[in-house]
Amino acid sequence: MLLNESQHRSKNLLQVAQTVVSRSLSDRQDLAEKICGRLRSISTADELLLNSKSQYVDVRELLEAELRVYGGKRIGFVGPVLSVSSPVARSLALICHELATNAAKYGCLSNGGSLLITWVETGSRLRLRWEESGVSNFTPSHTKGFGLQMIDALVLAHHGHITSSYKADGMVLELII
Repeated sequence: MLLNESQHRSKNLLQVAQTVVSRSLSDRQDLAEKICGRLRSISTADELLLNSKSQYVDVRELLEAELRVYGGKRIGFVGPVLSVSSPVARSLALICHELATNAAKYGCLSNGGSLLITWVETGSRLRLRWEESGVSNFTPSHTKGFGLQMIDALVLAHHGHITSSYKADGMVLELII
């Protein structure tokens, strides 16, 4: 009962925060939607955490929940059953949200390409690979916007590291946290 009440209050708080953001930025709906999307990704992780019997979330379940809005036919998930702690789950949700947003605007989710996400456990670390392919007219960006800067900060907060590379039809990003 306590968990249900906590989940209910968390959802209400998210709704209030989204309303405040939307109304405060009514003249900047694009920015309001970016912020609200990030809040929703944290909420997704929290909901999965509250529904679990522990404070851990399955990586595949988290990734599928974050990417569900993009449809599943072009997105592949390959990795073992692996659970991550609540701080890692929240960070991973935000990372996935940022990468998916970029893929939907500029990458494989914008033009019929495909996405393959793989993960393994290396010691006590999660190694995740995000590989986009089939992107027509792919042009690598050499600037880091706020989303990619946030990803760097989240990975660093977990004492991890991140690498990215480009191929003719997409990008590959690998992170260890």
